[in-house]
Amino acid sequence: MVHFVAASLLITITPGPDILYVLASSLRSGFKTGIFIALGLCSGLIIHTSLVGFGAAQLIQQSLLWTSIFKIFGVSYMLWLAYKVYQSDSKLVIQKVIQDKNGFGGYFAQGFLMNLLNPKVSMFFLAFLPHFIHADSGNITEQAFVLGGIFFIQALLVFSLVAFLSGKIHKLIDGNLKINHWMNVFQIVLFVFIALSILLI
Repeated sequence: MVHFVAASLLITITPGPDILYVLASSLRSGFKTGIFIALGLCSGLIIHTSLVGFGAAQLIQQSLLWTSIFKIFGVSYMLWLAYKVYQSDSKLVIQKVIQDKNGFGGYFAQGFLMNLLNPKVSMFFLAFLPHFIHADSGNITEQAFVLGGIFFIQALLVFSLVAFLSGKIHKLIDGNLKINHWMNVFQIVLFVFIALSILLI
């Protein structure tokens, strides 16, 4: 179990699309936005854990049709998010206006869909979790959910810390349109990068 926690933490803190997105969003819009995105991202892990626990992830991975469907929806969603950021930047819309319009639930849904529609995550869970599941240690499905729960908790704690620290910086740079513009550029590049990485699986 200690090895699993250590490996999970290492995976979570390694710079990747999820943690970079929490970082960028919190810098741009503050702690509350970052924490709701983090909650959404981590909630998506529940679905992936369920797929692994019930053996469905392997079937999806082996199905070219399902893999293609996930790719199409995943790439389309990432490019749509990139467009929305570009649109808000081109109109110089202040993030607080967007936040008041959509509510924090929108950021939760954004993080959730971002995680759920990324087939790389389900493939990763399929490759990662089984290494720590042992048939002689009890029910395999229960083990999968316990490990998935541990991964969820540590990921949420790490993402929350990133959101908190980035939110502190946000307070210092809030209102600086030039910095806000470059944060938007970073998010656009990040979304396009994720879309390309999904496409090239």
